[in-house]
Amino acid sequence: MDNGKNGLTPEAIPKIGASPLPFPDMMLPLLPRQSGFTPVRRACVAALLMTTVAGVAALCLSATANRSLLLRVSDDLHKYDAVPADNDALKPTTCRS
Repeated sequence: MDNGKNGLTPEAIPKIGASPLPFPDMMLPLLPRQSGFTPVRRACVAALLMTTVAGVAALCLSATANRSLLLRVSDDLHKYDAVPADNDALKPTTCRS
C-alpha cells in the first residue's frame, strides 16, 4: 500500500473486518425507536400533498382557460378573414362580441 507518495504505513490502514471498538449491543435498547410518523412529519407530508394537489388543479384550470382563449382568438380571426377585402369598414366591427 505504501508506494512512497502517499505516506501511508501498513499500521494506518484499517484491516477489513477488524473493528477497533466492539459494537455496543448493550446500549441498543436505550436508543430511541421511531414508531411511525411524528406529528411534525405528518403535518409536513399533509402540507406537501395539499400543495401538490393545489398546484395540479391550478395547472389544469390554467390549461382550460388557455384553450378557451385560443379558441376565441381563432374564431375571431376566422370571422375577420371571412369579411371580404373590399368591405374594410366592416372588418373592425366583426370581432366585437
